[in-house]
Amino acid sequence: MAHLANGEVQEALAELQTAETISVSLANLLLTEIDRLTAEALAEVGEFAQAQTRLDRAFKSVHRRETLGLELRVAMSAVRVARRFGSDCAAVEELRAAYDRFTEGFDTVDARLAREFLGAASVTPGP
Repeated sequence: MAHLANGEVQEALAELQTAETISVSLANLLLTEIDRLTAEALAEVGEFAQAQTRLDRAFKSVHRRETLGLELRVAMSAVRVARRFGSDCAAVEELRAAYDRFTEGFDTVDARLAREFLGAASVTPGP
């Protein structure tokens, strides 16, 4: 690090703090993605309770950080998991709520996929 090598310790500390903040944010986003994908995998092997736990944790993460794009992705995973277990009503509504908050980025892959989910939503009642 150039600042440290030049004896500019305060500047080096400021840059390191920034780097740490960025790395923590990225790690949290990656953990959210891992939770989301793990939920889908758990659903595939019939582990609904564990899948739901992972989705709940992913939703908490995106709501805390207000990352709408990632929330949309988590909501689509929730629909997939719910459909695997027979009822997608609540999950589709969660997806609709996330999509309705979008103000831009409607041409992204996730936004197009969400529209497909919502357009083809066969909202099935619970047991």
